[in-house]
Amino acid sequence: MYEQGGITDLLQDLQPTFDKLNFQCNVTGHFEVWDDKNQWLNHRITINGTEYVIFKNFTEMGWGEAPKRIAEILNAELTKQGKDEQIYLASGGNDGMLIFLTNELYQYIYSVLKDPYRKPLKLNEWAAVMEVEPMRPD
Repeated sequence: MYEQGGITDLLQDLQPTFDKLNFQCNVTGHFEVWDDKNQWLNHRITINGTEYVIFKNFTEMGWGEAPKRIAEILNAELTKQGKDEQIYLASGGNDGMLIFLTNELYQYIYSVLKDPYRKPLKLNEWAAVMEVEPMRPD
């Protein structure tokens, strides 16, 4: 997902789920530029009229930061639209997953599955387990 075009590819892949949830995810702007001189990435996306910064002058690898950031953005949009579901993350790297769950279903799965590397986690807990450093995208 961190590679060029990964976020927009993910959003296209999620469209059937968005349709099932009656969730509007209208991307009207996308800016993703690697600056060779400064060796950093700037990445913004506009969803449903709100511009979100994914990365600003970002110099790290981004394998953990990218899924966490897009999940934060989509969760904000889900909340704005009054949806019961939120995105939770599980595993990481090439095995990473995002899962749409209601809070009730999340609580049940969280209580049953014990391995924090395999079960869906809230975003900040997932970041702690996966050792993803906190970042301020703006």
